Amino acid sequence: MPQDPRLYEDRFCLLEHKNHVHFAQLEDQIDREHLLRPEFWSHVCGKITVGDLIIARNDSFTFWAELLVIDRGSGFVKVHILRWVDVTRADQTDAGTVDDYEIQFKGPERLHVVVRKKDGEVLQEKCRTKLDAQTWLANFIGHEIEERKAA
Repeated sequence: MPQDPRLYEDRFCLLEHKNHVHFAQLEDQIDREHLLRPEFWSHVCGKITVGDLIIARNDSFTFWAELLVIDRGSGFVKVHILRWVDVTRADQTDAGTVDDYEIQFKGPERLHVVVRKKDGEVLQEKCRTKLDAQTWLANFIGHEIEERKAA
């Protein structure tokens, strides 16, 4: 043990100078076990350092996680789950009905998007077809899509 056990200035700085917080938007089929596989992170391992945090959630926001990077190398990242929150429909605000949303086509990059009418917030994007967007919306609000005749 050091004779003078104090924290000196050269070992003290703003966190953002040493570690980063990353965000991972995950597809709905990704689960907890996928996140713990070191090879899952192989395509982004060059952006991550030991001690970084990763905030992760899936597209339908059924879970939210905070991960600590404990090891990384060429083609792998090992994480420890610090917090895992299963978000239930009861935890979410009232999603309303299908009529409270609009599906728009936003071009070749964003594809079909689901937009909440009251505030214009885009809740989901990159749906390949309008039906994919309608299916996502139905799952989000917990209702079956009513079959509508094409206009």
